[in-house]
Amino acid sequence: MTHRVTGLNHVNVTFPEGRLREALAFYRDLLGLTEAPRPPGAGRTGAWLWIDRAAGIELHLSAEAKGDAWPVRSGRHIGLLVDDLDATRSRLAEAGYESEAARPLPNRERFFVRDPFGNRVELLAWSA
Repeated sequence: MTHRVTGLNHVNVTFPEGRLREALAFYRDLLGLTEAPRPPGAGRTGAWLWIDRAAGIELHLSAEAKGDAWPVRSGRHIGLLVDDLDATRSRLAEAGYESEAARPLPNRERFFVRDPFGNRVELLAWSA
């Protein structure tokens, strides 16, 4: 094969129009992602955040029209590696977010949480 995927550039998560402040409070303030430059003409209202600045991996937050169904309750999700899973779970719980258990997998500890809009987020850390 001469063409192949060479890396991940970004993941896009949506939120209801008019609720960018809540999206940033969850992803930037609670999870600790930092804002990335969002070029002019990027489209819908939103923000870009760094997942891994050195690797150029971003999380894009994009507003959806008010007529769309909310909250989203799908099993689709993004997975984010964290450096301290217990501290992340505690911080989210203190902010009122309930964690969901995840099936055990080899060499990783993990749990799920829903952002303010119902998007599912897996938080995980590698284990020995």
